[in-house]
Amino acid sequence: MPRVHTWIMITVVPLLLLGFFVAGWIPDPIVGSPQWHFYIVTITAILLALVAWFMALAAMQVRDLRVTFLALAFLGTAGIFLAHAITTPQALIPHTNSWVGFSARFCLVVASVFLALSTNSWSRKIESRLIGYQRRAFIIAALLLVGYNLVAFTSSMMPPAPAGPQFSFLANSQLHSVLTSLTLMSLAFTGWRYLQRYRARRSPLVAGLLAATIFFAQTQIVIVSTVVWHASWWFYHFLLFAAFVAAGSDWPMSMRAAAASPT
Repeated sequence: MPRVHTWIMITVVPLLLLGFFVAGWIPDPIVGSPQWHFYIVTITAILLALVAWFMALAAMQVRDLRVTFLALAFLGTAGIFLAHAITTPQALIPHTNSWVGFSARFCLVVASVFLALSTNSWSRKIESRLIGYQRRAFIIAALLLVGYNLVAFTSSMMPPAPAGPQFSFLANSQLHSVLTSLTLMSLAFTGWRYLQRYRARRSPLVAGLLAATIFFAQTQIVIVSTVVWHASWWFYHFLLFAAFVAAGSDWPMSMRAAAASPT
């Protein structure tokens, strides 16, 4: 169970490190290359997708709507993050494109919305009805993610049109601001709800989900505060991975206990 100093490290240290980068108190050199980004993010996204899929399998065993939304949150994040990898310019894609930056932000929107839904206490009538569509929901989500990656990859491979790259609206700064605001508001609500639950019952699973919510929020803050390819920019990739580790740290044990408990 995390102690007070652990929560301080989770909450404060990443933001302090970001502040040191932005203020110029520590060096923030350009690090890596497009090829390096492609390989690292692709491998990370595949590992995250495997973890998310195991969460989905566990959700179908437990048949709890809140667990279903958690699984969809992490499955969606992993799938869209994969698009962030495969659309890296100068790796597989020869052109600058709008998908790579948009996907980094959009995966956080998906995560934050489904995490917020996972905190709600649903009535038995609604839960039993929605649980009946659980398997279909995961299949549809997987197909949508495959389609998203195919559209992102194929459209990014096409040469830019004279009027500008295809899907150029995805790079619109106002759209990015809306996505950022939606993500942070949803994560603030989610963090508040999980904090209430953690105070009421200090469950390791809830602690992990609260920590994951904090890491997701820090990821969004780093994205909007840093410059591409600098060391500070790579930091958000680490925080996104940390969110998955935090959320999944007690997942197998908690799911086994939930499946074994009488309903």
